[in-house]
Amino acid sequence: MTEAIFPDGSKSRVTRAGERIRQGAATADDLFVIEERRAAHRGVLNTFQAILRNRTRRKSGADHVLIKGRDTIL
Repeated sequence: MTEAIFPDGSKSRVTRAGERIRQGAATADDLFVIEERRAAHRGVLNTFQAILRNRTRRKSGADHVLIKGRDTIL
C-alpha cells in the first residue's frame, strides 16, 4: 500500500501546527500549513455544504447551512 501524499507534507505536521495554534505559540509556517490543508479540501467542503443546504431547504424550508471555519475549529 502506498503512503498518502498530503499537500503540506504530512498529517502529523498538520496536527503539530494545530496544537501550537491552540497553545498560542503558532509560527507563520504553522498558519501556512493549516491554510494549505484547508485549501486542499475546499472543493470537497463546498460540495458537502451545497448538499446539506439542499437537503435542509427541502425538509424545513431553511436556506442557511454553516460549515465551521478555522476560528471555530481551533
